[in-house]
Amino acid sequence: MEKIYFKQYDKEKHEPLLREWQNDKGARDNCVDNYTTFGLLDIYGDIIDLLGFYDPVQTDEEFLKTFIAFNQTGKDVGLVILDHVTFENKTTALNVFHIIVRPDEQGKGYGSAMMEKVVFAGEKMMGRRVDEVLASVDPDNMPSSHMMEKRGFKIIHKTGAFNIYSLDMKEKKKQICTEPEK
Repeated sequence: MEKIYFKQYDKEKHEPLLREWQNDKGARDNCVDNYTTFGLLDIYGDIIDLLGFYDPVQTDEEFLKTFIAFNQTGKDVGLVILDHVTFENKTTALNVFHIIVRPDEQGKGYGSAMMEKVVFAGEKMMGRRVDEVLASVDPDNMPSSHMMEKRGFKIIHKTGAFNIYSLDMKEKKKQICTEPEK
């Protein structure tokens, strides 16, 4: 699996990178599974509009952040938008709103690496306890659906547009602690 690290999104620093991805028609034309395929740009117009829709929020109940993913050489390879929610019963969920891999970097394992990092470092990234990780996946996006299931996520709800996946972090932490060393 590819190794990645995250930096919190900074509009001034990162907007030019995202515009570069969006305008790289050659890379997009050669990619089957990118953000245009599943309609994000049809809804938002461009990637900066998408990020504007998810302005950072920080309250006791909700905490929304966007991170840019970089590979080991320091190249930007994707972004993830996360929302941490604390419910009335004090349970918490980390909602993965979007994982978007730069079109010219797709098919290299970065989407999987970003999801893996979110699952194992979500608490540290958000600075809050995580009881459950949730993600919505377009039912036609088979690579993402397969990635979710491979990581132990279960479908908990189906709408016409999305399958909602859940990973119980209490159970995941128990598995990690009880798995034999290899």
